[in-house]
Amino acid sequence: MKHIVLVESYPIVRAGIAMLITESMSETYQIHTADSIEKPFPKDPDIIILSVNADAIAELGKKITLSKIRCSKSKLIVFCENMTYTDISNLIASGVSGFVSKRSEFEQLTTCIREIEIREYFFCTELIGLIISRFVSPQNAILPEKRHKLSSREIEIASYLVKGMKTSDIAVQLDRKPTTVSTIKNNIFKKMNVNNVMALNEVMTKLHL
Repeated sequence: MKHIVLVESYPIVRAGIAMLITESMSETYQIHTADSIEKPFPKDPDIIILSVNADAIAELGKKITLSKIRCSKSKLIVFCENMTYTDISNLIASGVSGFVSKRSEFEQLTTCIREIEIREYFFCTELIGLIISRFVSPQNAILPEKRHKLSSREIEIASYLVKGMKTSDIAVQLDRKPTTVSTIKNNIFKKMNVNNVMALNEVMTKLHL
């Protein structure tokens, strides 16, 4: 029996993730949970999952360092919202093996757990799209200011998108038709030369929007 440690600060979220992993992988893995990487858990687990909210990604470096000190042989998975290409690059350098967005289907996390046992790295489908878009359109990272021609309304909707809001929710928020918001979203992607919300978030961060 292999061991997984799930680190998540919110009890309800932690219990939910643990339950879903247990339901699909109980024959192979035993899961232990902790609300902090500093808390006691079994020595040298096979995998440590660091579940992090978007506003706490800056703290990941410290958590990864502590994980490596405590469990140098454990594989690390980051389960997080709104990772950018730069975040991924830095995390790879820090020793992280698995990358799964919380916006992905949950099966992506269980697939990651299985895959990093036999592969060096695993990226969920959404993050693969982000990485590919970086290389397909390298000019995106060089001169983002030349693409910035968004209206105030487009900037407002873009900010809602990178916060994780759905088109239907944004429509309610702005008292607009969902089709109108969807059209504006497509225009934003076209103007910013991106094809997903993760890439949009990275560009907006660079433009300080």
